[in-house]
Amino acid sequence: MYWWDKMISEKLELNQQNLINYVNENGFVSFAEIQRDFKDTEGERYIHVPNMPNLVTWWGVSEKFITEINKLFMKSYGSKPCSILVYMADGQCLNLPLAKKIKNYNEPHWLPIIIDKEVNLKK
Repeated sequence: MYWWDKMISEKLELNQQNLINYVNENGFVSFAEIQRDFKDTEGERYIHVPNMPNLVTWWGVSEKFITEINKLFMKSYGSKPCSILVYMADGQCLNLPLAKKIKNYNEPHWLPIIIDKEVNLKK
């Protein structure tokens, strides 16, 4: 299978089952991939590390996007920091300084993360 075989010509409905299938098929996904391949993802909200509002993981998302991602995390899917190269390969990066550490900065910083089916939050 070639990379272009996985390209989605029509955006998927943003719901739990589609997200679970998407993560399971790909192993791990970036927020950029989800935003590219799913409907109803763009908006004025942002996602940040809990209790660290200036440690931003993705920007420009809808309330529905946040709700569905949170549900995914509740189902034992986890996340982990990743290289900015993952997002560059997916064609989108945030225009924020890159976070060097996991801490609450005084100004917004971007912590690129992936959702990974191998990272289990309920271990």
